[in-house]
Amino acid sequence: MQLSELGISEKKLKQFQKANIETAEDLLTYYPKRYIDRTQIAIRPPTEESVFFFMPHRIRRCFGRIDTIHVCGTLCNSTLPVNVTWFNQSFLYESIAALQNTPVLVAGKVQEDASGYSVAAPTLYSGEGEAALRMYPVYKRIPGMSEEYLSQCIRKAFDALMPLPENLPVPIGITHDEMVRALHHPGKSLKAALQRKRLEDLAYFALRIGLSVRGTALGSPFTLTSIRTMKAAEASLPYQLHADQRQTLQSAIEQIRSGQRLNALIQGDVGCGKTIIAMLLMIAFAENGWQAALMAPTQILAAQHYEELQRLATPYGFQVALISGQKLRKAEQAALQDGLSSGRFSLVVGTQALLSENYNFHNLALVIEDEEHKYGVMQREKLVSKAANGTHTITMSATPIPRSLAQTIYGNTLCLYSIHSKPVGRKPIRTGIAVSMERVYQFLVREILTKGRQAYVVCPMISKSEQGVASVEAVFQQYQNELSKYGISIAALTGKSKDTTEVLDSFSRNEISILVATTVIEVGVNIPNATCMVVHNAERFGLSQLHQIRGRVGRGVEQGTCVLISEDRSNPRLQAMCEHTDGFEIAEIDLHLRGAGDFLGTQQSGTEYYLSLALAHPEEYQEASKIAKHLLDKGIDCPLLRQAEKDWKEGKAGEMLQS
Repeated sequence: MQLSELGISEKKLKQFQKANIETAEDLLTYYPKRYIDRTQIAIRPPTEESVFFFMPHRIRRCFGRIDTIHVCGTLCNSTLPVNVTWFNQSFLYESIAALQNTPVLVAGKVQEDASGYSVAAPTLYSGEGEAALRMYPVYKRIPGMSEEYLSQCIRKAFDALMPLPENLPVPIGITHDEMVRALHHPGKSLKAALQRKRLEDLAYFALRIGLSVRGTALGSPFTLTSIRTMKAAEASLPYQLHADQRQTLQSAIEQIRSGQRLNALIQGDVGCGKTIIAMLLMIAFAENGWQAALMAPTQILAAQHYEELQRLATPYGFQVALISGQKLRKAEQAALQDGLSSGRFSLVVGTQALLSENYNFHNLALVIEDEEHKYGVMQREKLVSKAANGTHTITMSATPIPRSLAQTIYGNTLCLYSIHSKPVGRKPIRTGIAVSMERVYQFLVREILTKGRQAYVVCPMISKSEQGVASVEAVFQQYQNELSKYGISIAALTGKSKDTTEVLDSFSRNEISILVATTVIEVGVNIPNATCMVVHNAERFGLSQLHQIRGRVGRGVEQGTCVLISEDRSNPRLQAMCEHTDGFEIAEIDLHLRGAGDFLGTQQSGTEYYLSLALAHPEEYQEASKIAKHLLDKGIDCPLLRQAEKDWKEGKAGEMLQS
């Protein structure tokens, strides 16, 4: 049923469309992102929300630079005075004035002083009495639309569509209809509704994985009869592969030579040496007459991989192509397209520009996706679809998950290679929380001038847009003012910088000592002489992202140091960074701290939700997997399977496997 059939105005329809809500069914699945528990009357500490009944006696409005509404009253059934204030919300005056001498339920943070209690801008519930003591849903805001209007539209959708049909043909607690009703109107059955919702989501996740596996070739015509050149390339490296690297390379080759299609995830900590394994495998495929492609998430990383692969492969006569978003002259573009389609370029490195219809391969046998969490499933499948059936695929991730949990989710369809070892001579990065900026400056001066090292300084913002949040522009100027007197060269870099390559090249040549940047340097930047990392407003980054950022330093034999700057010194993510350096431990802690994300809400298409949910509830995922397998094996039709098939074919919700 279209939303227009619910009597919604054209203006509101456009607002709904921007939130991807076009039907009454969409509206009912626009679940709350969280709930506020207002079931208990209690005056709580100032940092928590209090809930109490209030009798307003005197209401006045003050005009001035700040328009203020003051309400004086007492706690119901008490003489304790309460003062309630709203600032610059004059539109509330008439509705608040009508509440004089009427008991009102108030929800807000309470401050206590000698004159009694005071509350600023609380939520009021009038006329409901004890019925107002309940759970309240909170929805992701739709721009231009009040939550009250959204709730009215949801009620209209209920009236038009209820009861909803079952979407799974198996009994799993309460019905689907009861679940949807309880999620929007939470009561005693909310816990059961959340459990049912979780199982439905896990069943959908299992169905998508099952459909993807069944649509993938098991065998492959692309094999490796010779790896002599690959071994020569390995021998030319200035270091030896460590045991985990060697085992991963050998296992992958054995799988390829078995005639089976390789579908592998190589996971390992930042700087553990995943990329060199990928490049050696690419050379092995080129040696056997096939093409291999490596896709990176950024131009910086793609260019770096291209240069490294060129150094490694061109001595053996293999031509390497780079495909990025940069504009080429017509002749250059034609030569690149011809080289790919003819097979002249046996090795290809690129960004998502590889997915363009302008580029067709001759015999693409291996697809490698670096930093796999940066892509959606649709993007991956689009690249693989350029090749014949049986193309080998490898994804690489620096966000490790334990083998047992990965196999629980992916089953036996995925070859999981975990690299725990670090290159020989690599030292754990020291991490601490800054005591003062003066100490930070002294540390940088000592490292740069005495030891000749370089440093990254990372900020969460490009330009100043929020009070108290560090920006590249402001911090660059701040460091210039403090350190330029020592002759220390400083540069700024953001994702919008036009001269990104030039700045990084200058930094790699040690012409720049300090690089102030956004998280554009989070992946792929490899400059061994950069041993110092300073992260401003570190509390604003996730734990895995902080670990990725930290991984930009200490990439040589010298000691790496990471300094976290934050006023929130007790933040558990920052404490974990100081106590742990192993990426596998960080991943476990991150999952524990974040949980499985919101059970509800609209952002339920990423691994941030589905994968975390499966990892947090492995037993329920096992149950959901059995349901999914039963539906797929028996070909049982049901709404959830139809939705999963539709999304899989159209690529919708394809981001569910991306981070």
